[in-house]
Amino acid sequence: RSWETGPGLREAAAALGLPLLADALSGARFPCRGAGPSNVPSAPIVVGGYDLALRDRRVAQELAPDLVIRVGVAPTSATLGEWLSGLEGVSQIVVGSAGDWPDHAGVATHMIRSDPGACLRRVLELGAPPPKQEPGWLGAWERIEARVRTEVEARRTDDSFDGALVA
Repeated sequence: RSWETGPGLREAAAALGLPLLADALSGARFPCRGAGPSNVPSAPIVVGGYDLALRDRRVAQELAPDLVIRVGVAPTSATLGEWLSGLEGVSQIVVGSAGDWPDHAGVATHMIRSDPGACLRRVLELGAPPPKQEPGWLGAWERIEARVRTEVEARRTDDSFDGALVA
């Protein structure tokens, strides 16, 4: 249930210093109204424009991670699914409930059968240290998200864009 898992995803991403590629159905793209105070002092870098950004091969290559932690069902974005499938030699941990089959593409190197919300809470309780990152990698995700939002907003008023609402 995305409304329960989304806030936990945001908190875990902030605590671990990882970008959160938030699916439109994840409940994690925006903070929940009425959510209590977070135990994490910084806001997460939430990337909702990954679908557009990862279509650029240069960007996709530049942002390739050393580790993927995917929570819940498979992504709705074909672009993201293809990108994840093409990450050779990258460990991909998938956390999903017992009834879900979140890895139809068969890219998971590790599967954790658990309620995603409970798993995230446990990771935060354990105080897992943030993983080592290449300098600037997290900032690159933040810049890409800002650029995508700027481009979408600029075209939103263009007559050729037929959607007034972009999630």
